[in-house]
Amino acid sequence: MTRPGAPIPTASCESNYTIQTSDSWQSISRKKQVSTFFLTYVNRLPPYSASLPVAGTTICLPQQCPIYSVSPIDTCGMIARVRGVTTQQLISWNPMINPDCSNLRTMTNYQICAGPLGTTAHQTVRYSVPHEPMLVILS
Repeated sequence: MTRPGAPIPTASCESNYTIQTSDSWQSISRKKQVSTFFLTYVNRLPPYSASLPVAGTTICLPQQCPIYSVSPIDTCGMIARVRGVTTQQLISWNPMINPDCSNLRTMTNYQICAGPLGTTAHQTVRYSVPHEPMLVILS
């Protein structure tokens, strides 16, 4: 489920992963540095689906992104400040987050993108804020 007017991500496999016995959507997201939403999306399952295919099944992995694990006390503003980005950037990288961030708590314990798709936490990424260029090093 994405917010109205949000660009719908392209569902494509960047690589494959074989599910292990102890895996969950969250553990795969953390291990492979991918958003839980995009992981379920590229595998054509409902967002944050509880049903993980059985061990031994090969699934698609979306593009990587610097991930952030959402806690029950997080707000979009808090996450943006911690990651050195704007709230607008955070929301633009996560089409399932409402423009006012009112549904973030439904994503508790899931991983969201804290940077653009196609980057990882180990890369230096340049973000531009209107009238305020900034260099952010994600670690």
